[in-house]
Amino acid sequence: MHNPVTPASSYTTVRLTPGEVLITQGAPGGSLYVLEEGELGVIRDGVEIATVSRPFSVVGEMSVVLGTPTSATVRAIKETGCGCSPMPAARSPATPISPSAWPT
Repeated sequence: MHNPVTPASSYTTVRLTPGEVLITQGAPGGSLYVLEEGELGVIRDGVEIATVSRPFSVVGEMSVVLGTPTSATVRAIKETGCGCSPMPAARSPATPISPSAWPT
C-alpha cells in the first residue's frame, strides 16, 4: 500500500513575492504547504478570512485529505517561503485518503 506521508526531506521550497497566489479557490487540491517564513492571506469568496504567519503552519491540507477542490485562495502578504509536498501520484484529488492508510 502507498504511504500517504511524505518525508520532509522530499519537500521543495516555494518562494513567493507579495501578492503572488499560492493556492486558488476552487482549483483541484494537490499540494500541502508548510510555512517556513513570511505571511499568507487566506481569501474566501473575495473576503480575507485569516492570515497565517506562524512558522510551520500548514495550508492546503483540507483539499488533500478530503479530496475536494480548494476552499480558499492563499496569497503572499510579505516575501514568503513555504515547503511544498505534492499529493502522492497514486491518488487523484477526488479520492480522499482512507483512515486505514493514516500513520499510527
